[in-house]
This record gives sequence, C-alpha cells and structure tokens, in this order.
Amino acid sequence: MKFAVVTGHRGDVAGIGSDVSAVIWTHHSLDIPHKSRARLFIPICEYAVVETEKGALLLASDRVAALQAECDIKEAKVRARFKAAISTA
Repeated sequence: MKFAVVTGHRGDVAGIGSDVSAVIWTHHSLDIPHKSRARLFIPICEYAVVETEKGALLLASDRVAALQAECDIKEAKVRARFKAAISTA
C-alpha cells in the first residue's frame, strides 16, 4: 500500500517532496487503519526515496529489491538515501 507523505522542513534535505508516497508492507488487515495515520522512522534504519514507474516511493532501503519483485516494478532509481534522526533540541 502507498500513502501520501506530509513532511516538515527537513523533508527537502531527505529528498522527500510532495510527489512522494510512503510504502508499507503488512501481513494483517487490522494493521492498515493504524498505518494509514502515521509512519515511524527507526533511527538505525536507512530509508530511500525511489523513482519508479508507479511514482516516487519512500521505503526502507533494504526493501527496494523486494518492492521490485513483489510489485512488478521494472526500474527503481534511488533519488536519495537517509537515516532518521532523533532531535535533542
């Protein structure tokens, strides 16, 4: 599933623009209402914004190959990679 991304001022630094959708994988249909409201970035994970024929997608970097295989995406060009950061300010 993919969902529109709403970013703050740091979105531009990570390459996340208004054209980007977040992608989620779920194994249980009851997860979907909760996952459609918010995304949590894990600080130790790397994320990527990937250009595809289905639009610009935001997902965990290590899931790009799975995205292509499971969603029949022929080309996935990484626009940006980033790690989530915890602000201490």
